[in-house]
Amino acid sequence: MTTPFDGTEKPPSLIRYFVGEYRNRTIVMVVFFLFAGLAEGVGFLTLLPILELAVADESGADLSAISAALVDGLQFLGLPTTLEVLLLALVAMFCVKAVAIIAAYRQAGFIVAAVAMELRLQLIRNLLKARWQHFTSYPSGFLSNAISNEAHRTAVTYGEFTNIISTTILAITYAVVVLLVSWQTALAATVVGGGVLLALRGFVSESRDAGGSQASLMR
Repeated sequence: MTTPFDGTEKPPSLIRYFVGEYRNRTIVMVVFFLFAGLAEGVGFLTLLPILELAVADESGADLSAISAALVDGLQFLGLPTTLEVLLLALVAMFCVKAVAIIAAYRQAGFIVAAVAMELRLQLIRNLLKARWQHFTSYPSGFLSNAISNEAHRTAVTYGEFTNIISTTILAITYAVVVLLVSWQTALAATVVGGGVLLALRGFVSESRDAGGSQASLMR
């Protein structure tokens, strides 16, 4: 049984609510995002032996450790280490990533639509049970805004949450790939990325404040 919110404590986290109510679909969505990140990482690593094989045919240079490991993996599977096979593997990995991303966002889209519908239905049911004096205590447009805009924005929050998960997994994948290729480049990218985050921190705070002000004005 839920307890009424009296304003003296923090409201429940939307993300915790979404994950709790749609746990199975959220887990499936995260698994699909992990598959997409893994496929993208393998696909980018496949580019390295493709480029090195193209250069090696002209200069006779040896393959790097990562390229040699990928070539050994193909030989273990009984596949020839030709340029055509590597290109086919690259295309296959990106196709797997695309399918996984579509499947993950399909799960997220279902949750967004279900949350918006349930919020609107719950609010309408509660309003039908209220007395007329309850309606007259609210400003004009408050209830209609709650049914339309606020329910929609609450549901869209889960969509943004899925974007954060997808972007985080891809960022980790790119970081691992760059770290395997060159740790110096990974270190430089980390420093630059940290500087960008610090530079944009103020804009994020201003956007959060503007969103709060907009929500207050719409009421």
